[in-house]
Amino acid sequence: MTPQVIVGWLVALTLGLYATSPARAADDLIFSEYVEGSSNNKGLEIYNGTGNSVVLDGSYSIEAYHNGSSSPTFTIALLGSIAPGAVHVIANPAATFPSDQQDGGITFNGDDALLLKHGTNVIDSIGQVGFDPGSEWGTGLTSTQNNTLRRLEGIDTGDTDPNDAFDPAAQWQGFAQDTFDGLGSHGSVANDPEPSVTGFNPTDGAANVATDMTITVTFSEEVNLTPLIWYSISCSQSGTVTATESGGPSSYDLTPNLPFAAGEQCTVTVQADQVNDLAGQPLAGNASSTFTIAAPASGTWVINEILADPAGDLSGDANSDGTRDASADEFVEIVNNGPDATDIGDWTIADGVGVRHTFPAGTVVEAGCSVLVFGGGTPNGDFGGSLVQTASSGLLGFNNGGDSVTLADRDGSIQATYAYGGEGGADQSLTRSPDVDGADPLVQHSAVANTAYSPGTRIDGTAFVGCNALDQPPMVVSTSPMDAASDVAPNSTIEIVFSEAVNASVGAFQLVCDGQVQTFDVVPGATGYTLDPQAELPSPAQCTVTVSAAGVSDQDGASDTMTADYVFSFQIAAGASACGQPATLISAIQGDGEISPLLGQFVEIEAVVVGDFQNGAQLDGFFLQEEDGDQDGNPATSEGLFVFDNQFGVDVAVGDRVRVHGVANEFFGLTELGSISRLEVCASGQSVSDVALSFPLNSIAELEAFEGMAVRLDQTMTVTETFDLGRYGEVSLSSGGRLFQPTHVTAPGDAALAVEVENTLRRILVDDGSDMQNPDPVIFPAPALSAANTLRSGDTVTGLGGVLSFGFGEYRILPTSAPLFVAENARSTAPNLPGQGDLRVASFNVLNYFNGNGLGGGFPTSRGADTAEEFQRQRDKIIQALLGTDADIIGLMEIENDGFGPTSAIADLANGLNSQAPAGVNYAYVNPDVATIGDDEISVGLLYRSSSVEAVGAARILDDGVDPGFINSKNRPALAQTFRDLTTGGHITVAVNHLKSKGSPCDFPEQPNELTDPDTGDGQGNCNLTRTSAASALVDWLSTDPTGSGDADFLIIGDLNAYANEDPISAIKSAGYVNLISRFLGSETWSYVFFGASGYLDHALASASLVQQVTGVAEWHINADEPVALDYNTEFKSTAQQQDYYNPDPYRASDHDPVIVELALEPAVPVAVAGDLDDDGDVDRDDMDLLRADYGEPVSGADDPRDLNDDGLINSRDLRLQSQLCTRFRCATE
Repeated sequence: MTPQVIVGWLVALTLGLYATSPARAADDLIFSEYVEGSSNNKGLEIYNGTGNSVVLDGSYSIEAYHNGSSSPTFTIALLGSIAPGAVHVIANPAATFPSDQQDGGITFNGDDALLLKHGTNVIDSIGQVGFDPGSEWGTGLTSTQNNTLRRLEGIDTGDTDPNDAFDPAAQWQGFAQDTFDGLGSHGSVANDPEPSVTGFNPTDGAANVATDMTITVTFSEEVNLTPLIWYSISCSQSGTVTATESGGPSSYDLTPNLPFAAGEQCTVTVQADQVNDLAGQPLAGNASSTFTIAAPASGTWVINEILADPAGDLSGDANSDGTRDASADEFVEIVNNGPDATDIGDWTIADGVGVRHTFPAGTVVEAGCSVLVFGGGTPNGDFGGSLVQTASSGLLGFNNGGDSVTLADRDGSIQATYAYGGEGGADQSLTRSPDVDGADPLVQHSAVANTAYSPGTRIDGTAFVGCNALDQPPMVVSTSPMDAASDVAPNSTIEIVFSEAVNASVGAFQLVCDGQVQTFDVVPGATGYTLDPQAELPSPAQCTVTVSAAGVSDQDGASDTMTADYVFSFQIAAGASACGQPATLISAIQGDGEISPLLGQFVEIEAVVVGDFQNGAQLDGFFLQEEDGDQDGNPATSEGLFVFDNQFGVDVAVGDRVRVHGVANEFFGLTELGSISRLEVCASGQSVSDVALSFPLNSIAELEAFEGMAVRLDQTMTVTETFDLGRYGEVSLSSGGRLFQPTHVTAPGDAALAVEVENTLRRILVDDGSDMQNPDPVIFPAPALSAANTLRSGDTVTGLGGVLSFGFGEYRILPTSAPLFVAENARSTAPNLPGQGDLRVASFNVLNYFNGNGLGGGFPTSRGADTAEEFQRQRDKIIQALLGTDADIIGLMEIENDGFGPTSAIADLANGLNSQAPAGVNYAYVNPDVATIGDDEISVGLLYRSSSVEAVGAARILDDGVDPGFINSKNRPALAQTFRDLTTGGHITVAVNHLKSKGSPCDFPEQPNELTDPDTGDGQGNCNLTRTSAASALVDWLSTDPTGSGDADFLIIGDLNAYANEDPISAIKSAGYVNLISRFLGSETWSYVFFGASGYLDHALASASLVQQVTGVAEWHINADEPVALDYNTEFKSTAQQQDYYNPDPYRASDHDPVIVELALEPAVPVAVAGDLDDDGDVDRDDMDLLRADYGEPVSGADDPRDLNDDGLINSRDLRLQSQLCTRFRCATE
């Protein structure tokens, strides 16, 4: 036993507490964590407590029911498998935390119900199907909106009724939004947060609490307590109340030694400085709960429990006669709450129809006891000593949907009555809580106990105080170790749990190992005893515990002893041996499969340290590899192993040969050695051969054979993603250059799926060797990440060496020396354009540019910056990026859709640009003269340099009012504006777009006006039909020249959420538009990086007439290649990192790169205007005066502009016609 463990046990033993026996295996999987975070940070963790590996494929699924729907909005098939005690995390593909499976369907909100299903059976649920709670279930942190919820420890069965009321506080603990540190393991929290009180029973403010109520205090984790002084109970009448302590290690009961006084108010307070978690951290602060004891009962007779709707199977056999009968198993339980025994002969029980039971003469109910009346049958059992009868009419006839139950005396006077509604029809009883003196209404039994009913007894199955229940002898109900257990640690304690509270005499327990009697300390608990050996047990050895029947007696009623001795045995594992002695080979532990063949067994190994990650900020362990001469030569078995020593106390170094004794186990797919009991350094300066890996792989599975071993990559690898660099210290590398999105480089379907497989085989993760989130410093690139020392996608590394590990569903290399990254993809200070044009058009997704209330406050908003400080950081970066494009026209996406007033986001952005623009440059924005563009939170917009171009005519908007194929509720409406180049006079119409994303489904068949548009699996993601329909509507609309430009030069820009070879782009190209990025930059370019693969969603497509006027195209790589950590956000960063990671420059201003098109627009060709005699482009009074002056003059020829009606004369008819051609009201001049 390690020193830390000894201290923990001594504290527990001093308290008189005992460790519970191992939890029973769960029946099936459960939800263990729920993440409803910001943006796309949505995820679910599923825990396997069954004790067996569970294969998910084809058997398990998640269903989501949005906004109170009674039919599933979408269904997600779960993939992979879960080892015993492990979890499976499924998340939205854009979530910022690691996961085992990603699916775009993970888009739930706080009002969406979620089901976990095994086949067709519901095995767990969150929320209530068919019910819309508004915005959330629960309140505060323990609610389903903008929070993380973790299942309380000890919950091993899911909520299998998705239609019942849902209160997350009953089984879940709440944490702040975007708390991810508990994901990946159920029941543990990274970085060991302070313990806290997560619940009191009675709850704070509770009323009508029973006078004999046991107080329960639940903590957030296992804790050690200082006995007697960790709590205090103070009452208004009773004063200071003492109690008997029991339970643990995370939930403790306080049973008052004397009953509370009726009607008094009491407060229980937990003292923070007397409670510590197992790591020694004290409670976060004092916690208390104040409650009120029930006033004396106003009536002598109390209807305490009613069962109107027995369950439809044998579990509904409430009368225990072996047959479930819907009528016979109904019952009512009535308690005599008076001071005296009472004869209730000739009294009656009636429902809403009439009298159902008349009590026979001589029916005497003792004071404090109950009478139990069943509908019929032959009740079998003690029923807590209650008086038991069956309905004299042959049935009670209680209506499931609502009824009344009335007890009347022989004179017809009502002694007690209770009416219930539909809550009575739920396969369980309605019960008073607490028993007897609980206030109305009665509650469903399962809400206060893990049973459907408790006929004749209290809720917890104990007898009412006035009943003479049969006194059963005690018995042993569980032990730890269990009988016939093997590989038991020599430092184990032994726990014995009885059926009830017992007294054990001296000599009641005997422990013998291989014929030798062992000495131990006996520590009593509430219903059990712990035997703590005074020395480690011999190993290996067969040990037997005998519990003497005569030495154990119960504490209730007459003293009863056990009916027979109880004997159980177990095998102690072999202890450690000296260096150089035979040991288990690592290859035998690893085996040739994913799961160790020695799982759960004690083993002893001796091997060489190849990776040292013992630091508490790292992995709390190290990697061992067999010496070359001890390797088994089997290419399918690994020769490496991770040792989780959890700061065991022996510091090792690379090259040490060490001997370790521990237990083989699997930790989220990584085979490791844990529960270390011996660790000895045998030699230093040893070496082993590393393994050369080569990518692409033939199969991911081939890496299993090198798990835990020293590896190297001789080839040059390219950084293909840095998304998790700041959060988790991870970098993705790929062979053969950066990875590209499949549909960016090939057609959707089989070809794209083949590229996806190729990408997977080219990729490996590099990890900093730490489990910490938000490490400080981030060690890649050396010496540390900063705004001035970035690591970009496209950079390279050669000769990487480290250890191959596995975690969070991915193989990863943990470098044992700092990788040397080469900046092959260095930052550029300006877009690469030829400079041959005089006009630039840019497209830029500004990533949720929300400016609060526009006056410096109003943060946080629904998106974007959380504080005014963050917004200023975001604003500075966006402005620098926009200025850096040197664009005359800028199409915006993801700008706040808050109109066009002086405090709007687009006005703010224009003002910011003007404050830093060069002299003579002025930015304006297009106002389409609507309140907002559509009703989404984000919108498109247009900025332009009024010093370079002018907006001609009114802007126009495309939405489903113009073309039903353009679905507003999914796509953001498009905005088109014609501009005139002030230098050349050329015109161009720019249409800026933001189509539906791939991140959430469009499969809503209950909405007839929308497409049934799921992810078809061809590589184009969700909503491909929706985007394609919008793209077709867009080109159809532009063909009508919606702005009335009279010019055929159109440029489609924006985030179309489709890669180059996807259907929406094909639809636009089929209408004659040219993909300018493809034409000028080729296929290996990008503006966005997602899940390690590059491509462009941001497009520039030109009409045929415009293409010849394009002089160049650039994608300015200032964002997509940069680590997310360098953006404007301050969360998940230390104070120093908030400064070191940030510069008010264009880099990581957004997540999309801007696209810039350079143009040399052809001068506009003047168009003759009929009636314009002075050739100034309009028809006004000046033209009419010229025509009047020539009245009666002969025409000069067939095309004389004065002869408007072509009759060969200049007369009044021409004057009349000219007045109809005026370009202004009443032919006014400018």
